[in-house]
Amino acid sequence: MSRNRPADYVIPQRIEKTLALLVEGAAYVATLSKMLDAHTAFAVQIFNFKQEGVTLRQYMKAFVRLKGFSKLEAIGVICDAEESHTGTSQSVRDVFSGLGLPRPEASSSFTHGPPRTGYLIVPDGKKSGCLEHAFLAACKNENLKISAEAFLKSVDDGERNDNWRAKVMVYAMIAGSEKPEATLATSMGLSLWDTNASALCVMRDFAVGLCN
Repeated sequence: MSRNRPADYVIPQRIEKTLALLVEGAAYVATLSKMLDAHTAFAVQIFNFKQEGVTLRQYMKAFVRLKGFSKLEAIGVICDAEESHTGTSQSVRDVFSGLGLPRPEASSSFTHGPPRTGYLIVPDGKKSGCLEHAFLAACKNENLKISAEAFLKSVDDGERNDNWRAKVMVYAMIAGSEKPEATLATSMGLSLWDTNASALCVMRDFAVGLCN
C-alpha cells in the first residue's frame, strides 16, 4: 500500500465486540492470544493495525467510522516504543484526542470514557525499544541467549540501533531452537520464552484492564 494513500484505503476488520485492542503487528496478536485467559480472550477483540505504509492515526481514522464503533466501551492500543517512549506516547495520545476520544494520561493507564481509552508502550518502563526487547527479557534459555549475543557481535556495526540488535538476537535464538523456521509470531509455542515474565505479562494485564 502506498504511503500516499488516504486513510479511506485502510480497511479494519469488522467490529464484533464491545472491547477493542489495537496492536502493532502479528507478533503482538499471537503473543496476546497465547497469554489471555478464556474470559478476556472472549471479551476483547484484537485488531492488527500494522499495515504497509499505514500509521496508527490513519488506521484509527478509518476505525472510528466502522459500524459498531459507537457501541465500543473501551479501546486500547499496544505498540513499540521505537526510538523514544516519550515521543511515541505523545503521538498515541494525540491520535486519541485528535479523533475526539478521551486522551489517556500515560502508558498503562485508562480514561473513564466513554469510551474508556488507554495505551501501552512496549517495552514497559523503558526509554526506547520494541516487542523483541520484551522477549529477550523473558528468555528462559541463557545458553542460547549467550550464543545469540556472540552472533550479534559478529554482524553488528555502529550504524545499527538497539531495536535492530534486539531483533537479530531474538531471531538468532529462534533459529537455534527446536523450530528454527518459526517467526516471532509463531514462537510462542516454543520453550524459549517464560510467558509469566513481567516483560510479557504487562501486555496481558493491560488487556485484562480493558475488561474492568
